[in-house]
Amino acid sequence: MTTLWVAYEGVRYPVVVRAGLFQELGRELDALGVDRARPLFVLSDEAVGALYGARVEAALRSAGYAVARYDVPAGERSKSLATLEAVTGAMLRAGIDRRGVLLALGGGVVGDLGGFAAAVYLRGIEYVQLPTTILAHDASVGGKVAVNHPLAKNILGAFYPPLAVLYDVAALRTLPPREVRSGYAELVKHALLSDAAFVAWLHQAAWALLRLDPIVTAEALVRGIAVKAAIVADDPKETRGVRERLNVGHTVAHALEAAEGFGGLLHGEAVAVGLVWETALAVELGRASPALLTEVIRLVRAFGLPATPAEAAAAGLLRRAADAAAWAALMRYDKKNRGRGVRFALLSAPGAVDLVDVPPEALSETLAAALQRAEEAARAIPAPEGAERLAPPDGGPDAAVGRTPLGGGAEPATGRMSTGGRPDAAAGRTPAAGPGSPAGASAERAPARPVAEEEG
Repeated sequence: MTTLWVAYEGVRYPVVVRAGLFQELGRELDALGVDRARPLFVLSDEAVGALYGARVEAALRSAGYAVARYDVPAGERSKSLATLEAVTGAMLRAGIDRRGVLLALGGGVVGDLGGFAAAVYLRGIEYVQLPTTILAHDASVGGKVAVNHPLAKNILGAFYPPLAVLYDVAALRTLPPREVRSGYAELVKHALLSDAAFVAWLHQAAWALLRLDPIVTAEALVRGIAVKAAIVADDPKETRGVRERLNVGHTVAHALEAAEGFGGLLHGEAVAVGLVWETALAVELGRASPALLTEVIRLVRAFGLPATPAEAAAAGLLRRAADAAAWAALMRYDKKNRGRGVRFALLSAPGAVDLVDVPPEALSETLAAALQRAEEAARAIPAPEGAERLAPPDGGPDAAVGRTPLGGGAEPATGRMSTGGRPDAAAGRTPAAGPGSPAGASAERAPARPVAEEEG
């Protein structure tokens, strides 16, 4: 077991990383001081709820807690005001009062939505993050919660820290391969924000991570969480320019997601493209070397992620044709912006980030030049042998996504409430066996040295 602590300005909460946590939730809530008189509300999505909702409810009820559960539709479109209204309505009908605790069981969408619901419901109740995806190692840590507006991602939100993050790494074994690859984009970002040693280790570990080796995966997640926790502690509310470094690759990524109507391109896939495109922008502005751009392209490709919009489109992951002008227009709504310019967090080297404001009159032309540079660099670099191949969503490029036009509103999402104290019928599925506990992990420690160094 590994426990990291996020601490800043009077806030302190644990991030526990261990296989089998879902079976021990009663004990974990006990340790957090959540007594049996407090009603619990489990928020999940229909995919995760079907896999883990029943066992989480059963574990909590066997420990003596009263539990209600509500599942929203899976996918980014559930991060909307319409879904928030549905969730809070379900909480009211379930009798959740100010003593209640919300448990966000799922990936980044459920974590953001659940945290925001907890922040605004009855002017704030406590909540616990129960991540089930690799991507959530980033989203669940830091206390930023939000829903999307049709024009911009995460524009409606709050800084609202959880009571705890309880990360059961066994849940990762049920992720589809595309979700696994997508999740590692944020780990790539954390390595690039850390140092060259983390980047080199991640290159070496990519094969084992894609196959969810239990020891290497747990080690990687702990290292990534530690990077984010340190940055959050230094700038918890993004007022000093330090936490903005976590937005590397995300100005482009959020615009791509908005252009796709928050459907189709997964967040990690958008981040991978954003990391490459924004590094090309840094080269274009004279703030980074072409060698860094090459390194970023090779790193995202090592995880089977698209390096450019062209690669994403060729794999059926991106529906809209490349349009730097349209994407630039959406970037003007980014929450980091100051005045009329668009702010980018640009890598100049591993561990070094510059905050750069691009004036609106130069934005489209500069982005187009950077995109051309990124595409040319990507074409010049052959795919590494043995790399994971990009694959379209199951059933073809449009099978798993709706078609929302550029700037269109997210459709209202409805959800399912477990009734009569019993889980939905679909919730009885049994997930695949999960990995064992991380080797050598202690109750409370700093991130261990890279596995590659320990094992030679």
